[in-house]
Amino acid sequence: MDLDSLNYFLGIEVLHVTYGVLLHQRKFILDLLAEFHSSECSHVTCPHVLNVKLKAGVGDPLPKPEEYRSLHLSQFMQQLCVPYMKDALHLLKYLRGTSEFGIFFYHSPDLSLQVYCDSDWGSCPDSRRSISGF
Repeated sequence: MDLDSLNYFLGIEVLHVTYGVLLHQRKFILDLLAEFHSSECSHVTCPHVLNVKLKAGVGDPLPKPEEYRSLHLSQFMQQLCVPYMKDALHLLKYLRGTSEFGIFFYHSPDLSLQVYCDSDWGSCPDSRRSISGF
């Protein structure tokens, strides 16, 4: 059975070009922005509001917690509060500015992978762990 080239899988678009493969989530991001009426929002350069540390259970309860849950964000799911939704909407603005970004894999016999990480170890004020989970 021949299954043509992969084009879209689990929200990831796959573009095959001469030198490799480009993976991006442009369609997924644009659909998410449309769902939250954020398609025309201005973009920001940082995924979270600077110098703001969210803490579990701090803030007024979120009136519609299903909106936050529909973003598939996993932090603070037990007691959803207004500051978390504000941060989530800020994250949508960040995604708006990065919808054209992707990862390019060159066709190469060298299977090495270079990875860069910008983490802030121990940044969660509740658990003192990394928010990224690494």
